[in-house]
Amino acid sequence: MKYIVLLSVWLTPILWCDQEGMQRWDDTDFQHLLKTRMSTKSQYPTPSDEEFAALIAEDITINTQSDQCKVIHTNFVIRHGTRFPTKKVIKKISNLYNLLAQIKQSDQSSSLNAFDWLLSWNPPYNTENEGSLAPAGEMEMKALGGRIRDRFYNGNVPTASDNKHFTFEHTWKIRTAQSAKAFASGLCDEQQDDIEYRSNAAGEDMVLRFYDNCPALDAQLAADTSPSRHYEEYRHSDQMQKNLKHFQNLFGPQGNQLTQSHLEAAYDACAFDVALLGECSHWCQIFRSDGPELLLSMDYFKDLKHFYRKSYGTPLAYEIASPLLRQMIVEMRNRTLGKSQVGGSFKFAHAETILPLAALMDISYSDRHKTNTQSHIVSTTPLEVAETRQFKGSLLAPFSANIGFVLYECTPLAGGQKEGDQVIEKSYKVKTLYNERVVRFSACEMQDLCSIEQLETLFNRWIYEFDSSQVCEVPVSNQM
Repeated sequence: MKYIVLLSVWLTPILWCDQEGMQRWDDTDFQHLLKTRMSTKSQYPTPSDEEFAALIAEDITINTQSDQCKVIHTNFVIRHGTRFPTKKVIKKISNLYNLLAQIKQSDQSSSLNAFDWLLSWNPPYNTENEGSLAPAGEMEMKALGGRIRDRFYNGNVPTASDNKHFTFEHTWKIRTAQSAKAFASGLCDEQQDDIEYRSNAAGEDMVLRFYDNCPALDAQLAADTSPSRHYEEYRHSDQMQKNLKHFQNLFGPQGNQLTQSHLEAAYDACAFDVALLGECSHWCQIFRSDGPELLLSMDYFKDLKHFYRKSYGTPLAYEIASPLLRQMIVEMRNRTLGKSQVGGSFKFAHAETILPLAALMDISYSDRHKTNTQSHIVSTTPLEVAETRQFKGSLLAPFSANIGFVLYECTPLAGGQKEGDQVIEKSYKVKTLYNERVVRFSACEMQDLCSIEQLETLFNRWIYEFDSSQVCEVPVSNQM
């Protein structure tokens, strides 16, 4: 059993509608939800100045009366920063906008005054910048690089003097390459002209885009009996039918032209309004008019997909992240053995990378539930029960999400170098971080640090035993 300390501190209490459905909630509540409950399109929970100072203070306490420790390596997997929507999503939003603008122009009743903005709206994205890193994402990445520099490579922090050599890897997607460069600009003080950024071609990335190369997983998810059916079933649930009816009613008699697909496009449009512009008064107004229920149920709907396609709901979906975890552990071990002088390894990928890795490490889910009626995350779970879940894409894989290891070399202090006639050697300890916050494992007695040997034992199956290339093969009988 492992444990993560980060999931419950970022959300304020949710306001539910009373029996008349007239519960009011103010701008602060509304805007907070928009930033924290847009599933994996949510904003990154940047530590406040006070929290960051506390994190650094915790890091410094690593030194004890018997050991002097210093950072010799950091190893992070980082989701790209806030991006523009993809071409597919842009098309859906554009189609919805055209329909709503037509409805608005033909219906001048006061009931549609809240949507006057439709008559002058200009999308902040186009097919030329589709899927690429947005200015907001560039700032996120640069700031994250700066925080990692200040926290682990600062002159006031015990750090090895020879660990300023960094490696940067990214996937073939342009937004990860852009994220790597923005991050490096925050991490490195000197010019970056000589930095090498490595990537593999599409279809050949077995470490950061492992999910592209597993036919057996594709077959599982495509099967009628796939657990991911819960996502499709929820799309047609009573809750979603209620959501659609409310959405249609917002636009008067002509609102009956709107479909579930349009509602999903509106949710995406709202998410990108907030992420790209900090805009809460256009598309997001659709999700304010009925209290938080509409917004929260859409968030749960998206999380169902992520849970079953990228996480615990389908074991193979996260087991195939083992090559990535193996590479991270091996890179740290090579540093301890003197086989490598790399002081930092930074890998830039996607939510589809972060969620499986978190599940593989068992640091993202404590909902293995309760009773049959509260099984865990299924299509029939009532929203009030779903709101008690710990698995939230908005917390686990927002833009710029990251999972990292910090490797320390610890040396016994003078006077404690020997034990009898035996010289005590250096030891190596690892701090695990999720979105920059410390993760504590029961296997390490809930301490901030694990010895590297404890970490290897904890993940022994994934490092040394599991063969993802073998389990990803589709049996011949299934190919016929």
